[in-house]
Amino acid sequence: MTLASAYLSPTAAGDLTEFATQYPASGEHWDKVDDDPFVAHDFDATYVGDVSSGSNKEDLYNLGSLPLGVGAISYIRVYCIVKANNSSITRTANISIKTGGTIYYGTSFYPNSAYNTETETWTTNPQTGLAWTIAEVNALQAGMRINGSVIIPVLTWSVTQIYVLVVFTLLEGLVGTVWQETTKLHWIDENGAEQSKEGTYVTTPGNKAFLWWETFLGFYLRYIDETNTDERRLPGTLTGVVGQPKGTIWVEGADLHGIDEGGDEVYTEGA
Repeated sequence: MTLASAYLSPTAAGDLTEFATQYPASGEHWDKVDDDPFVAHDFDATYVGDVSSGSNKEDLYNLGSLPLGVGAISYIRVYCIVKANNSSITRTANISIKTGGTIYYGTSFYPNSAYNTETETWTTNPQTGLAWTIAEVNALQAGMRINGSVIIPVLTWSVTQIYVLVVFTLLEGLVGTVWQETTKLHWIDENGAEQSKEGTYVTTPGNKAFLWWETFLGFYLRYIDETNTDERRLPGTLTGVVGQPKGTIWVEGADLHGIDEGGDEVYTEGA
């Protein structure tokens, strides 16, 4: 059993958009909190928020989808990077998720005056009490609720990033599935049989089977072939971060996709 993980960031508005503030003012709420999980969040460069009042306020966001090859899902963990302008007040917030038409809330937390990472973990779907399914995670919405209060002074909240970590076992019996085990690259061929290649990941050329990424005047996966002399390369196309861990490889149709060391998606076209 091989454990893997994926990060799902907001891709569209969810069913609630109640926060009064977004910065910059143009665009949507979701694109203010969709910072790449592999890169430090951008603090106040983009955020959503509200001034807490006597009523609750909540934003929810639709998320990206899981890659191919997901087996059993172990848990999901929602990350929210948030601050408020006064940490001495008793007003609270909750991380929230929506699944199967119902919203569920994590443990209430108090704000910090500087951006702080809050998390909430669900090992099972709170609606079913069972392990998460792929369809449930792909339909998941995540966000945060600011709890209302009549207590003063006024508390101004800012949320700069939200994303979901999904930990799962790889479905290694699926034809076309590709995964890494130490220095070996494994895959399931068209007959359902497991194959593997020994290799070593490096950033510069070396011995045979060495792999490295080149991004000068293009995007290429380069490697040294079995003769230990000839350098080969496969062209790729940079299409943007899709929320997968660095080094993740997966198959879409005939194309092999991967996340390079910079966290960017590249792919090679197959037949």
